[in-house]
Amino acid sequence: MSDYLAPLPVQQVAAWYRRLADSIGSRRVADVDSTGTTQQREPLAAILLRHYLENRQPGSAFVFDAPNYLKQNGQVLTQLQYQRAVFLTEQQARVGNRQIWAGVLPRIQGRSPFTRWDLTGPLQMNYESLAEIGGTMIEIARIQYRGTDQERDLFSALRGFQVHSDVVVTGQRLPTGMVRIAIQSWTASARDTYDFDFSEHLTLPNPDFHSTAADAVRPQDESLTVYHSNAQRLEQAHLAAPYTLASRGWSVTDARLTSPAQVDPRRTL
Repeated sequence: MSDYLAPLPVQQVAAWYRRLADSIGSRRVADVDSTGTTQQREPLAAILLRHYLENRQPGSAFVFDAPNYLKQNGQVLTQLQYQRAVFLTEQQARVGNRQIWAGVLPRIQGRSPFTRWDLTGPLQMNYESLAEIGGTMIEIARIQYRGTDQERDLFSALRGFQVHSDVVVTGQRLPTGMVRIAIQSWTASARDTYDFDFSEHLTLPNPDFHSTAADAVRPQDESLTVYHSNAQRLEQAHLAAPYTLASRGWSVTDARLTSPAQVDPRRTL
């Protein structure tokens, strides 16, 4: 597969990427909220790519509003379900290459490295885990050829990202000896680093398809194989820069996630 951007001057490559961002941004994505109201919004992929091209401070932070189709994505909900189990010490937390018991029980029992929780006040906890949009080659192919506009946008914009949660819980000892855990609040957000693996490539829609402009790239091609080594050229020329990103937090209110639960403080971990 030919790299048609490689022979071009870096300024022309940057201009092509800007046209790509504008082309993606021209196709609005339906975003349905919890009341069923639909809003047509600019794709997240366009917003994040455009910021990458405008950014000149590597590692700087960018905050964005999470679309409802991110909050409601199946992979995100799967991670929130897993995080609930971690907070309730039903499943072990993945920390680096280890798995450890975390959440309420080690704190009730006063197990190191956690601070003992005597249940007299609310307890704050946080945790994050990886959500992957297109985690396998089969899933990538499905998204690219049969996925929804919303899935394709999340795949292009984020692909793999951390789902971060901050929760506040209360505890009440019951006559049975069990402890009732109630979730007072739960705020989730998406976090990631926007950068490129320079050894990879991706097939993208060609914004110059059918263009008659003098600087159009392969106007006869509807799509192009884009090698991320071209993004490396942009960064080396200070025409783009990677950055950290975080969505503004949203409240988790799904009763399947926030319903009370009982834990056994005598359980051996």
